[in-house]
Amino acid sequence: MAKRKLLLPTLPRTSKKKAQERASAGYYYDLNVPYPSAAGSKSKAIVSTRNLLRRLSALEYNTVALTRTIYGRPTKSFKDEISIDDVGDTCGLRVLDRLDVVVEEVADVGYFKSITSDNAQILNRFDVVALVPKNAYSFSAACSSANASEVIVLDTSKGKLPYFLKQQDLQAAVARGASFEFWYGAGIADSTKRKYLVQAAISFLKASAGVRPRPNIVFASGQCGCANSALVLRSPNDLVNILRVTLGFDHFVAHSAMKSSARLVENNGIDRRCGKSNDNSSNTGLFSPTTERTMIGKEKLTKKPSITNRFADHNDLESISLPYSREVSTTAKVDNVVEEMEGDGFINL
Repeated sequence: MAKRKLLLPTLPRTSKKKAQERASAGYYYDLNVPYPSAAGSKSKAIVSTRNLLRRLSALEYNTVALTRTIYGRPTKSFKDEISIDDVGDTCGLRVLDRLDVVVEEVADVGYFKSITSDNAQILNRFDVVALVPKNAYSFSAACSSANASEVIVLDTSKGKLPYFLKQQDLQAAVARGASFEFWYGAGIADSTKRKYLVQAAISFLKASAGVRPRPNIVFASGQCGCANSALVLRSPNDLVNILRVTLGFDHFVAHSAMKSSARLVENNGIDRRCGKSNDNSSNTGLFSPTTERTMIGKEKLTKKPSITNRFADHNDLESISLPYSREVSTTAKVDNVVEEMEGDGFINL
């Protein structure tokens, strides 16, 4: 009796390039996870940090940056309360070390103008260096001359942005290869700060309308101001929906805010630590010039109003028609946007 051959279903062959794209499709970053305060007990702070990492691992993040914050320029006597070595188990995550510097004086921004013998020992300890400007002068200086930092934070965790966003400042930041970062943690924990986040995003979209190449955008959890910061953490897919539906960013920017844009920040940090200076001629921002021309051509063919055109005729932040992915019949105010976020389930803890 002849044996029957067992026929197995054949799987479609995939190229090496497609396999690599699938492997990197779910690689997500959270570039700002603040260290819990170690003022009370260092052991409790270490346990809280481990709980944060466990929560981020469950939300399918792959790389996180543990952040410590200082005010003004760092000194040689600067010491870490907690380090990555103290945390130990990272729950399978790749952990970066980040420094956030809150700057109010232009002289403090001058400390980050370049890597010198005075600041190299301190700054090269960190994978990512970010500046948090607190006024218009420090923001303008951070955009134009702070070459030893990779990120400029638009901080709405304490209140409204204390300065107006100008196109020339954003263009200067793009020219030197800096990225802009929004924090969503405080907006989820507090309804008032939620409005400030929406207003900051609208102001950024209006100011960056004519900036080419487009600015690089990063979306991270950041400081939330609540006791248990693990409660405000959200999955990458939820954050993509918030960026697209609520804050008005387009599809590509929303998906790259925690992927390729964050990876670009990490690469710039590697260049800084290796002693490579920011070359304006080699910087292409979020899109290369060729990609920019292609995208502009596609926008003309589709004949749909772009995000920036919808904001062109509006000067009042309280009355702006937001670019939702679904149809909106009337002009939405910022308060209505916040209610929309709550109704979609992004805000409820």
